[in-house]
Amino acid sequence: MHGAYFYVDVETRATLRLNNTDFLPDRVTVRLRLGGSLVVELGTVVVPASAHLDIPLGPGSGSGVGGRWGDGSRPGSVWGSIEIETRSSWGWIESSAPDKSLVMGSEVGIMDPAMQLQSLWWKPTAATHVTFVVQNTSDESVQVRMESLHGGAWRAEAPVTLAPHQARLLTLPDAQATAGAVRWTASNDRHVLQAMTLMVDEGAGFSEHFMARPPRPGGHTLLHSAGVPVGPGDASLGFPVGPAFEPVLLLANPSEAVADVEVDLVDTAGARRTSTTRLDAGEVRILDLGGISERPAHVGLSLRSSTGGLVAEALSVSRNAPTPYQYSFYAPFEAPPGVAVPAPTERSQPGVKWVEFDLAEERNTLVILRNLSEDQQSARILFDYERSPEMGDYVATVTLAPYATRLVDIEKLRQSQLPDELGRMFAASADTGFVLVKCDHGDVQVAMPIFDPVRGTCVDGCGRPSQTTYWRDPRSGLRWCRSN
Repeated sequence: MHGAYFYVDVETRATLRLNNTDFLPDRVTVRLRLGGSLVVELGTVVVPASAHLDIPLGPGSGSGVGGRWGDGSRPGSVWGSIEIETRSSWGWIESSAPDKSLVMGSEVGIMDPAMQLQSLWWKPTAATHVTFVVQNTSDESVQVRMESLHGGAWRAEAPVTLAPHQARLLTLPDAQATAGAVRWTASNDRHVLQAMTLMVDEGAGFSEHFMARPPRPGGHTLLHSAGVPVGPGDASLGFPVGPAFEPVLLLANPSEAVADVEVDLVDTAGARRTSTTRLDAGEVRILDLGGISERPAHVGLSLRSSTGGLVAEALSVSRNAPTPYQYSFYAPFEAPPGVAVPAPTERSQPGVKWVEFDLAEERNTLVILRNLSEDQQSARILFDYERSPEMGDYVATVTLAPYATRLVDIEKLRQSQLPDELGRMFAASADTGFVLVKCDHGDVQVAMPIFDPVRGTCVDGCGRPSQTTYWRDPRSGLRWCRSN
């Protein structure tokens, strides 16, 4: 499995967490590619059964002065990508400088390699620097054509040649706009590319990244986002007085036809507010959705477009005190589930990955469940922290009204010490563990942001983007919803 980008400097550490949800120990071979090409073999480690193993990377050297955070330009910093060979484990890599509110993290092997990828980018401040990480996952060299959406049309940038398994950091030298779109195409028509977009303003404590995705096929677009916080930071979640969240919607129409777009803002009760907009062919637009709430709230988003291939990203940022853009929550859009496959019945079945939660230090984790159907349904949230063979050490059951969203605060659940259906208490000492959501029918979107409300960092326990995978058992109709 090819891994995501990581970065270290004198103030930034990276940690690779290997999670083994099988009942047997797993031997995992770990390989780093520093600077995108220099191979460093970390060797083989054994991850115990039903447990995780952390491998620290860094910190780097130097004074921490000069260059930019995250792109390898700072003296003494190191960047690279990760590859793992495993039977049953999956990896998560996180780079963070929490005292600066800077963090990025994603899952190893979250996205399958593709022949063509596209991504949006956004510069909320003039000091925001945008870097693109593009990697060749194959054993052969490949030439990559890079294009940017400019003036209503795709414009060719300088082509790039990637050696086998090489990663490169790329920029747009004349990116004067505040938002745009890029795409990369492999010349050999093979599915070998992985890419991400990194956006950083170190002075503001702003850091976000979008995973590049293949173009979405079809004659129209339907996308859903589990949603973002709006209004003042919720004090019950530990946010200090001051930051207020405003949702931002980024849209790009890469097609040659005008796109009529409907945007639904859906509150937690399922009530929706619909607005419409029109995007010309090749247009990129920022829709400011602020002014929604004067109290802490949460809104889900849905998009419908008359044309296929619409590219969209949603996030919520704090534009006010204490530091503008220090707080940022990312909520990627997903297409409705496609072809269903049989549901797993055991945690150890290949392909089943329990999403990680983290309550260590000042962190908290939310389970966000959004019901996309017109039917009321029940969802069972299974928590596993004892690394035992049973299907969950604690179970919480929630009811989802039609189109409604429920937020489950895991830290509050732990503190409540309420018994579950079997009379078990959530272990007070459980700082980390896994979660699986089981739904009885219909479509439920799942997201799990892991955040530090004090330092202003947030990553996605779903391993951004929080792609929700659905299985359906054709015999019972039982539906499992989990995030990759």
